[in-house]
Amino acid sequence: HWLSGSKIKRVHSFGGAYCHPGFAEFKDVDNAVVLAEQEDDTIAMIKVTRNDFYGDSTGIMIQGTKGMLHANNRSRKDQLDEYVDGGIKIECSNHFSQRFAQAFVNEEQ
Repeated sequence: HWLSGSKIKRVHSFGGAYCHPGFAEFKDVDNAVVLAEQEDDTIAMIKVTRNDFYGDSTGIMIQGTKGMLHANNRSRKDQLDEYVDGGIKIECSNHFSQRFAQAFVNEEQ
């Protein structure tokens, strides 16, 4: 609602502990998708994963009939983009726990 200005009228969600079965012991998931139909007939999709090949990804993408906005906060180790033959090399964290290690420590205190 805060993003689109429209209220949600119907939700479907799917998820599970597909790659890390131990999460299920804590009623947690490693992958999930949520589809929400809104009152203005737009659809919102939320996807979360702890298994991106580059660690984790947080961001937002808004797609419409006239274009797209994309703001992303990839789990970058630094702000250096290395332009190499054939593309751009960006160093990223390998796993969400590497990126958020201190947050886990703080939660335990």
